[in-house]
Amino acid sequence: MKLKILNLDYKNYSQSAQKILKQIGLVTNKILSANQLAKEIGEYDILIVDVITPVGKEIITQAKKLKIIATAATGTDHIDILAAQKQGIKIVSLKGQTDFLKTVPATAELTMGLLLALTRQIPWAFDSVRKNQWLRPEFKGVDLMGKTIGLVGFGRLGKIVAGYAKAFGLKVIAFDPYVKLAEFKKAGIKKVSLKTLLQSADIISLHINLTPQNFNFISGSEFKLMKKSVFFINTARGQLVDEKALLFALKNKKLAGAALDVLANENESGTNNKNPLINYAKQNKNLIITPHIGGMTVDSADKARIFIAQEIKQVTKN
Repeated sequence: MKLKILNLDYKNYSQSAQKILKQIGLVTNKILSANQLAKEIGEYDILIVDVITPVGKEIITQAKKLKIIATAATGTDHIDILAAQKQGIKIVSLKGQTDFLKTVPATAELTMGLLLALTRQIPWAFDSVRKNQWLRPEFKGVDLMGKTIGLVGFGRLGKIVAGYAKAFGLKVIAFDPYVKLAEFKKAGIKKVSLKTLLQSADIISLHINLTPQNFNFISGSEFKLMKKSVFFINTARGQLVDEKALLFALKNKKLAGAALDVLANENESGTNNKNPLINYAKQNKNLIITPHIGGMTVDSADKARIFIAQEIKQVTKN
């Protein structure tokens, strides 16, 4: 009997990726709410989801036949891993796939895009032109060359961003207690303590994984250490930042600006109406928010999903 596959991420699966899945089993492409998923999941052997689809315990407990949960992401915080493991369900993701991930620069590229948009006030300058204005003096930005960018996390993405930053003439420092000094020296990057980074960087960018220990990793005390002229970038996970503390810092001009591709509650319905940061961004010119598009380039999305489909195929063979 062929395996039954439920793909909730099918809109991001190219024909090439879909073809691989069809070699594995019978594929059903659907968009389901959490309640609908809980009702239907019992029929399937494999579940494929994107990062905005939470797969909690209440869903997993209904998944009597489920053997695999797959997601084309490095982060798996949208899945209750412990509940899945208790039921013997294998998680297939991009986490730890170092060699493959070196070929996927999309999030690092977005980091630099957000930095340029923020420091040169690009969204607001464009918006003024759309209103038939031409207000050059109102949109004075700052140069990147000669300034210091502090990378919180020096893993795969941190290293890629460091290379891009150097090309812009930025001085690069980084904090990562899990990376050996030799790796920093090889990359020509200065390894510093978190406190030193927060106090000395002109730009701070987050590139760490979300773990239970890392919730609100950047909070009020960290924002207090930063320069008032600092630009803060987060393309990692929303829960890494205390959003109330960030909003306070922005409102009270403790930061020059922030750019976020992630929010703590982004998986919840009605996020745009509930999140004070989004409401703040509507009225102010020092906060950019994008809807978790870090990995969403045509090239990277396709490569990632072909890779995941191949991984699923390999797991089902074992």
